Amino acid sequence: MIRIIHRVVVFLFVISAALFAVTTFRTSEQRDTDGPEISMAENTVTTSIGCTSEDILAGVTASDSKDGDVTDSLVVQGFSNFIEKGRRQAVLAAFDSDNNVAKAVREVIYEDYVSPRFSLTGPLRFSISEVSDINNVSSAFRVNDCLDGDISSNITISTDNSYISTMVGEYPTIFQVVNSAGDVASLTATVEVCDMAEASRCASVVLSDYLVYIKAGETINPLDYVTGISFGGMEYPFDNSGAGNAGYTKDDIQVYNPVDSKNPGVYEIVYSVAGEAGYQSRIRLIVIVE
Repeated sequence: MIRIIHRVVVFLFVISAALFAVTTFRTSEQRDTDGPEISMAENTVTTSIGCTSEDILAGVTASDSKDGDVTDSLVVQGFSNFIEKGRRQAVLAAFDSDNNVAKAVREVIYEDYVSPRFSLTGPLRFSISEVSDINNVSSAFRVNDCLDGDISSNITISTDNSYISTMVGEYPTIFQVVNSAGDVASLTATVEVCDMAEASRCASVVLSDYLVYIKAGETINPLDYVTGISFGGMEYPFDNSGAGNAGYTKDDIQVYNPVDSKNPGVYEIVYSVAGEAGYQSRIRLIVIVE
């Protein structure tokens, strides 16, 4: 009797396994494994940096052999770094009801893109104690990016590091920053390490800006950026006639202007005012010609 029951159980198990195998096979045969097909009228879209996913997906459709129109499933899955300035690739994806995924690439051109832009909060002049911390140097800059906003924390500095010591002098220094699209902006500027006690004996020029951008061919008047004179820890603004109340006028300012606005590049306008024992305080306006 026990042997008969055992045979029945084995028989039922074999039948169940066979039925399960057949059902699984038929289900896998019926399952849709093909992803949707993505179509677009144009492989390239030109838009603004403030575009939305809808702008990038404009004119793109997706259809599936089983589900029909699945355009509503389209998403922008990600972006590449810039292929060239303002031009990158967007990865598009579409899904069907069986979670099959299809992908396509569309080129995106930002018509109003500009590279990250530097600004300065003051002159690049530091005491020996200040410049011993490289962060004091980089923190003088702010960088705004049209894609990422404030990326000042991304600034890196490249120099021979000789001024990270006790050496007074002027040092060409490369400041560089990169945004999330891989666009690198850099400029070379002069960092002045000075003896503040000695510098305080001389008046310094005060500027409205310490870094400006101009278009190629645009003229620049260096004195337009002079707002006054700083002396003995006090700032003395010029009046409309160019005269100050500390015994100085704009006529006392010497200006070295190497800007060639016909040729894009980075230039430094140098302002100086003579002080005691022939010491001259030099203040620089960085001019970037685009």
